[in-house]
Amino acid sequence: MFQQQRYPLLTIDLGKIRDNTKYAISTATDLEVFGVTKGCAGAGPVAQAMIDGGVAGLADSRLLNLQNLRKCFPDLQLLSLRQPMIGEIREIVDLGANMMISDPAILPKLTAICDRLGRRQKVLVMIEVGDDREGLAPKDFLALAANIKKWPALDFVGIAANVGCCGSQTTSLAAIEILCDLANKSRSMGVNLDIVSAGNSSCWKLLKAGSIPRSANQLRLGELLLLGNETETNKPAVGFHQNACLLEAEVLEASVKQGEQQLIVAAGCQDIGRGSLKPLNKKMQLTRTTSDHAVLKSETNLNLNVGDVVTLIPSYFALQSLSASPHVRRDFIGYNNERVQLAIGNNQVF
Repeated sequence: MFQQQRYPLLTIDLGKIRDNTKYAISTATDLEVFGVTKGCAGAGPVAQAMIDGGVAGLADSRLLNLQNLRKCFPDLQLLSLRQPMIGEIREIVDLGANMMISDPAILPKLTAICDRLGRRQKVLVMIEVGDDREGLAPKDFLALAANIKKWPALDFVGIAANVGCCGSQTTSLAAIEILCDLANKSRSMGVNLDIVSAGNSSCWKLLKAGSIPRSANQLRLGELLLLGNETETNKPAVGFHQNACLLEAEVLEASVKQGEQQLIVAAGCQDIGRGSLKPLNKKMQLTRTTSDHAVLKSETNLNLNVGDVVTLIPSYFALQSLSASPHVRRDFIGYNNERVQLAIGNNQVF
């Protein structure tokens, strides 16, 4: 009988994620916060920790993750973060999740499916605010708003934007101001938008400073809750745990080269995708990642040998890949420090 290998092992501390969520919620007064679960492949235990921390709903970009979240939490608000592919529309509508769209070309197909099912669909329109990613230009959204009655099966409930993901020069505050201005202009056209979803973890510094405009009323937080990082400057956010998600990898080779200890461990690009890893031990440096290995070096002899284990902090992209990899085992540390292991493909809440 096949026995799953012990390493690489991704450990996720649910108590620390709950703490991170509570702290963010306590700061986000007058703002509705959705917990973004795509960083952990929509895992039910992580979603539950965010709920226990006080989020109003959960958001994800992948249909399978959203279906799992709906199975775990039948009555919770869900938000689909990515415009569905044509073949996914019916399933998203069936979930009763709010849907983000970024191209009006999908509206005829979406409307036809809603009409056929006798359902209404709540829609948030993504606005492109200078980050060179998905969304309508502000002027194109206003043109859409002027013709909103063409889509009677759809409820246009809000607008949203992303900043800080593609190296944009647009600041989070400027992006939020664009959204708030659009909401005001829409209101003057008779289109009342209930939701102005201001952004993601890149908004933390604004939130902490109390600088988010009052017209904005929603945030979507993922990396901040999972890894404790704000993403505008890609730095740790004070007051958050940065070690809620850790990767343990086994040493395959230990040697001394050019006066430094070199360790080669069993975790590589196949596990972390385009992400990165940082050793928890500050005496180590990760110098290279290949498809199957990570190379670590230290000026100090750490007395680590073949078969020993090193602990690494994943970046957000690495965490996403690790959570979805069939080669990585996941352990969830509960609120009382008990460990629960989920088999690959099982994201159910325990």
